[in-house]
Amino acid sequence: GEFVKKRYPDYKIDVVTEVNDGQQTFYMLQIMNPEHIKVLTIADGRIDILEELNNGSGNVGPAEAAR
Repeated sequence: GEFVKKRYPDYKIDVVTEVNDGQQTFYMLQIMNPEHIKVLTIADGRIDILEELNNGSGNVGPAEAAR
């Protein structure tokens, strides 16, 4: 979490999924702020952006909407 927060300080983590393919473990994260949602992968200390979306919902991601 701290690794992501340092790189994206204006975002909060909404969803984290741990994926293990038998050889390595990596993480898929959805982070969000009032304007944007980003889907990231983290593996081997590297962050890659898979998708960037506009957050038209005003700061409610799927995980928060389900609460």
